[in-house]
Amino acid sequence: LFLLRILTQYPEYQTEAERACHHLINSHLSLIHSMMSAKSNVKQRKIILQLLAVIVSLGGTLPRELLSHLALPPELVKSFVQHTKPTDDQNIRNCFIHFILAFLIEGSVPVIRSLLDKQHLLSSIFPDLIYDSKDIVALILTTLKTYVLHNSNVSKTVKLQIFSIPVIQNLVYLYNWKGPNNWSKHKTQNVMPNSQYHEEKLDRPWEYEKPSNLVIKIMTVCPDLIKSQYILLEPYIEPRVSVKWIIVIKFVREVNNLHFLSYCLMFVT
Repeated sequence: LFLLRILTQYPEYQTEAERACHHLINSHLSLIHSMMSAKSNVKQRKIILQLLAVIVSLGGTLPRELLSHLALPPELVKSFVQHTKPTDDQNIRNCFIHFILAFLIEGSVPVIRSLLDKQHLLSSIFPDLIYDSKDIVALILTTLKTYVLHNSNVSKTVKLQIFSIPVIQNLVYLYNWKGPNNWSKHKTQNVMPNSQYHEEKLDRPWEYEKPSNLVIKIMTVCPDLIKSQYILLEPYIEPRVSVKWIIVIKFVREVNNLHFLSYCLMFVT
């Protein structure tokens, strides 16, 4: 709270605050690790994650120093991101998400690159995203769009590594967003999100409005994918009397329009 007030109300004291944080990291790192560990209680873990998020927000050399010295092994990260009480805005998962996103929002290119080099940190927040609040989901998507996807200082190779197939799948699952209030039902029933259902949506996107729009948008920016879409469509376009066939043909028409447009653009450019 004190550091937040310095950031928002007393910027003239930021240099002193940064010095204090450097001292904390250099002299009390073992205490930080202790508070982060699974042996600590929920309150302690929340407090330390919130503190670390604010320290990152102070900027300077602090974010890179944290990334260099802080031990965040996969098992510890997994314990942070698992849902325990999603209806609580200050749950451990949310605190960890704010901590990780703070490195991106800080905006420094070296810091962003350092975070992206530790791929498991950012990728850890995507599973079970469908049970996060709409505010958290919006924050994640907006931050990624602004500081990663639209960041010319992040190479295409790194972007492809970050947005791996599992990450993309979890983003697509958001079409079936459940929200925090449905997590308890999911836990009680002890079931995983119906991945087969989601995969079906991508295998036959024309049968579902939002996936259909998504695929069309993808092909709009990547016309090279149109050919593969035709191959996928081939088994479904044999004439038959059914509503599903009509839906397929409408989708084919949209793909044809894209194909024609991309063909015309070849001559324009």
